[in-house]
Amino acid sequence: MSSQLNRGKGKGNKMAFFSGRRTETVIIGTIFVTTFSFGLFIYQQNITEDNVRNSLFLQYKDRQMETTELMSRSISSDLESVLFILQGLASSAYLQEDELQSDRADRLIRERFDEITEITKVDRLLITNDNDTVVYDLHEEGQRSFVNMDLSSRDSIQETRNTSRPTLSDGYQGVDGIFRISLSVPIISQDDARYIGTLVVEVPNAEFFA
Repeated sequence: MSSQLNRGKGKGNKMAFFSGRRTETVIIGTIFVTTFSFGLFIYQQNITEDNVRNSLFLQYKDRQMETTELMSRSISSDLESVLFILQGLASSAYLQEDELQSDRADRLIRERFDEITEITKVDRLLITNDNDTVVYDLHEEGQRSFVNMDLSSRDSIQETRNTSRPTLSDGYQGVDGIFRISLSVPIISQDDARYIGTLVVEVPNAEFFA
């Protein structure tokens, strides 16, 4: 009887032992699965966030490239239009024959200036002689006149003279603190190819690139 009880107790202890081991194994397995699943979730979440960020960056980059391309086309178109007007003015009889002081010459220049301002804001139109000295200055009210000013030190003026071709200057800061660019067009005699002077328009950067 006592022997049977001892055997029963032994079996009970073994069952309790294995039951405890199974419980421990289940708990460890559950913790492992939970940890693995959470880690996998975080990993997938990071991949998703990276993909979203990359996608947003690519979309932003594409939009920026499209905007830049559209702006470039617009600027090129405006420059071509302004250049066409200036070249026509440089070929006019009044500039070819140096008759800038006449009322008709002044009226023609003002008309072309108005045409240019319809394309882009221009706050000054200058005409120099063959010594690069300003002989005509059409500017906005309130600005000082540049008549008799020597522009020979300007790189764009020198390049226009040396190449006899239109030149777009680098940006520069005027005495009024406003950043500008200028477009210079040579005035070449149609009779003997003599360099007569230069037509210059000054454009505020902020307006031109708006």
